[in-house]
Amino acid sequence: MPKVDHGFFAARKEQYKQVFPSLDFIGWYSVALAPTPLHISIHEQLIGYHPTPLLLVLQPTSTDQQKDSGVLPFKAYEPTVEIRDRKSRNVYIEAPYKIETGEAERIAVDSTAKGGAESGTLSSHLQTQRAAIKMLHDRILALVEYVTNCVAGTAQKDHEILRALAALVASLPASENKYFRSEFEDEQSDVLLTTYLSSLT
Repeated sequence: MPKVDHGFFAARKEQYKQVFPSLDFIGWYSVALAPTPLHISIHEQLIGYHPTPLLLVLQPTSTDQQKDSGVLPFKAYEPTVEIRDRKSRNVYIEAPYKIETGEAERIAVDSTAKGGAESGTLSSHLQTQRAAIKMLHDRILALVEYVTNCVAGTAQKDHEILRALAALVASLPASENKYFRSEFEDEQSDVLLTTYLSSLT
């Protein structure tokens, strides 16, 4: 039976906790068709880190029927205690799950899962977003130029426009707010990681 290297495991767990303080260890994964006594043995060694660690079983040899139905090739299991013949033992039971992803992850994973068959749709979507961002950028530059000229005295001040700009700026989130920066950096990391994974596939 395999033995968990608790020293290495604890060290890596602490490292991940420093990088992702909001996340915690809730389970582990293995490549198999279904849980076996080997998985139960590893589970019993991980109880010290979580009372009921979940098991995610990846099934790369899924059937053609599963592929055609769009079912992802993995299952989630949660541990429970079964009593039989007045003896208790740890067993795994299949658990329902729901996958939640951001838009960037959804587009990249969908394209990868379909082997790039709909790369035209992905490209069209990204081109639309690029055009929208470019239009926004151009309009922001025009507004900055107008305000700069007003301050320099080379453009006539329109107080109604300036009041609208002031209200717009006041409604924007403060970019130096630590919560905003943290959320922005998390989103940026997700997008960069998705882009990197897409380039590998």
